[in-house]
Amino acid sequence: MNSVFHIIVRRLSTQQNHYKLVIIGAGCGGLACAAKLAKKLPKDSIAIIDKNDTHIYQPGWTLVGAGLKTAEELEKPQSQFIPQNTTWIQSYANKIEPEKNLVQLDDGSKVQRF
Repeated sequence: MNSVFHIIVRRLSTQQNHYKLVIIGAGCGGLACAAKLAKKLPKDSIAIIDKNDTHIYQPGWTLVGAGLKTAEELEKPQSQFIPQNTTWIQSYANKIEPEKNLVQLDDGSKVQRF
């Protein structure tokens, strides 16, 4: 089961990849933010960082508890939910240094505002 993500939104860019916005976590909240903002920002100016291949619709757990759905019915491929005009970075954010506008990914690469 996927862990619950805290959604952190930062204005960031890197020398290799330039993003006006980076969203950490592709849960319902992160995806909703990305979808809304992708309509207002230029194409590929939003990155979504989330390593999980599977999206779990967590609000649906109440239906599982009531016996109306199975847990498997709440799981879908994450790629189905990544909004158009955004970039999905399949990685974990290992370290966030807000005072430096820095996000370090699990492969050691960094995303930083400059």
